[in-house]
Amino acid sequence: MIQDEDLPVASAYKMLRTRVLQRMRRNNWTTLAVTGTCPEEGKTLTAINLAISMARDLSTSVILVDLDLRKPAVSRYLGVSPRYGISDYLQGTVELERTLISPGLDRLGLLLNERSFS
Repeated sequence: MIQDEDLPVASAYKMLRTRVLQRMRRNNWTTLAVTGTCPEEGKTLTAINLAISMARDLSTSVILVDLDLRKPAVSRYLGVSPRYGISDYLQGTVELERTLISPGLDRLGLLLNERSFS
């Protein structure tokens, strides 16, 4: 995960953020999905770093949602252990507001899975 904005790799995410936000604004889109066809493609790391980069844009708020119900990994990468996750919300056992986490970065919220389903 890229936390230091001065690292060379951070500039690649800034460029990606700029292009994504331009396209989203031009098309009035409010949702972005990062998907792939195979495991270990870098989807999770890309989604995390792009979400962080987008949240650093003062005009953008981001909710990063981990919808991998089999092997959720965002919480592991970020070192957080949510009490409730999106699976609890989808099962109707908790309200959506109880599943949201603030990782301490302005304009970024997390909606994660707390466990895997196999």
